[in-house]
Amino acid sequence: MKNNKFGQVTIFIIISLLLVVLSVGFFVFREGVTLKSSNNVDLPEINNFVEECLEKTTKEAIYFNFFHGGFYNLNKDFLIYKNAKFPVYFDEVSKMPSLEIIEEELSSYLEENIENCLDFSNFENQGYKIDSGKPFSEFEILEDKILIDLSYPLIVFKGESKVKFKDFSLNYDFDLYSKYKLVEEFIKIQEKNPSFFSLSYLTNLAFERDFTYEITPLGEKDLILTLIFSSDTQGEIPLAYSFALKMEEEE
Repeated sequence: MKNNKFGQVTIFIIISLLLVVLSVGFFVFREGVTLKSSNNVDLPEINNFVEECLEKTTKEAIYFNFFHGGFYNLNKDFLIYKNAKFPVYFDEVSKMPSLEIIEEELSSYLEENIENCLDFSNFENQGYKIDSGKPFSEFEILEDKILIDLSYPLIVFKGESKVKFKDFSLNYDFDLYSKYKLVEEFIKIQEKNPSFFSLSYLTNLAFERDFTYEITPLGEKDLILTLIFSSDTQGEIPLAYSFALKMEEEE
């Protein structure tokens, strides 16, 4: 198995570039946010601001989690490379997480990080007073998109007016489902011959499904596999999906 040092560096450069891009602007597709208010006072600027943060943090969650095998909080069955944790997807048998776990991990990232974006100081300088509750979210990964429901109680005061915000939803045009199923297909093939890494199958799969991959050996048996999916959107950073495999010793 060839150790491609250039490839190993490349994937970490991709993640670093992603963080820079996300700090400059928001690059996701949206289809709208649902707003419920207690009266007829219209404060679209608050609504739009929360909407942008929901979109931005959703994208961050996808790129961060999938670089770590779909996990945000990874506490067991992982290998470490350059201080990053990668979940073990294969160790004689499949240990790949279910799609439901992937969704829960995305929710965990969103709930713990969205308030890093939600800085209401600019509105407070304009005379608003904003009280916020604890965010709660649910992800649903469908075949061609992701649905996100966010419950985030807000009470906005300005003068004698008061508006309540709570329920937001995002229809994110991003196909994670096919990428997850592709990895699932590869792991099933790997189970048929656990002593040998299925390199030829992976190479054919990459050609057929239009992705690239990088292999990082860890010792004589273990490895980190990263699948890199380019985007159809010009200027969009590729999605890196990384996970670990433990190979059996030959008898």
